[in-house]
Amino acid sequence: MDYDVAVIGSGPAGLSAAIHLQRSNKNVVLIEKVAHPRFKYCGGLLTQPAMAELRALGIDESAAYVSRQTTITIRYRDKATTIRTDQPFFLTNRRVLDNALYEIYRESGAMTILNDPVVIIQDNHTLTLRSHRCVTSDYLIGADGANSITRAYISGKKNNRQRLCIGRVFEEQVPEHLPTGLTLFLGLEETGYAWCFNADYSYCSIGIGGDFKIEDALVAYTRFAELLKVEPDSRKGFFLPYRHDLHRLAKDNILLAGDAAALLDPLFGEGVYQALYSGRMAAETIINNKPVSAYEQTLRPIIDIYEAGEKAKNLLSNAILRNWIYKNMVMHPGFLAYCSEKIVLTKEFLFTDVPSLTFKYKREKKTQKRA
Repeated sequence: MDYDVAVIGSGPAGLSAAIHLQRSNKNVVLIEKVAHPRFKYCGGLLTQPAMAELRALGIDESAAYVSRQTTITIRYRDKATTIRTDQPFFLTNRRVLDNALYEIYRESGAMTILNDPVVIIQDNHTLTLRSHRCVTSDYLIGADGANSITRAYISGKKNNRQRLCIGRVFEEQVPEHLPTGLTLFLGLEETGYAWCFNADYSYCSIGIGGDFKIEDALVAYTRFAELLKVEPDSRKGFFLPYRHDLHRLAKDNILLAGDAAALLDPLFGEGVYQALYSGRMAAETIINNKPVSAYEQTLRPIIDIYEAGEKAKNLLSNAILRNWIYKNMVMHPGFLAYCSEKIVLTKEFLFTDVPSLTFKYKREKKTQKRA
């Protein structure tokens, strides 16, 4: 069958694109290799911009998140500090979130092909599915994740598999000894960080991520599981696609979105906001009949986040500097909370703005004292 747009992948990026396209009366087909609801391992932390994207899609907030948190505990070696933000972070269960978005799309009556993955892309317009079914479309949005067949098709390169996360999710029977709320563990390994995001023992995500080879990541996760006193079984993993492997986000009539576009935050690994935003921008590029070459410019806000995060991550690759920064972060919880809110939670500033935020924070504190 022939469609205006074929969307490969029904994660946040693909569903964001498909819902926006359907609302603009485009003839859309959504192709997904696994039916919803399905398990999806993810750290699960949502920021304010991510929630704004979800609200625009019309999601019921009870499905969007399982917990609101305004405090985060940062642990570094034998030290720990708890910071408080004015606005909340949100913890989501991706099985519930993705299914809720899928139901919004499905209820619109648009076409879906499930349990039938794309195996071949030909001439930019024709998709051959595992069932040998063929789908043709004027446009193609590749939202098919870190191992994207669409990404490989337009770049001609294999996907990088060095950076990854490993962990597990407790959807019930969360161990009672785990710390509640949001906890980040810094300095456990030479790369990345670990986390325990516990929604009042109703749901919990634990994991570790960074520039690991698979065997090193397994060892690192086992050490972290032992630290938390949980069995290192039932673990899941996913590769972290980063943009230095792919500079082309669109070609001809094909656009990449979400992890397929390799735009997640290289420092903290945030990807849901980038997925929702890029899905919407891909849809708007098509809806407004803009050339796909203009698509990358619409992604400038999240490309800026990526590039700043990459610079910060490279800075932290120096062990002496990294340990000095981590130590001072724990010693200055007020400034840490300020940066967390301005850079991570609301995206008002970038990681590279920390020096200017230092002066801004001091000025605001002086003003508060005078008031």
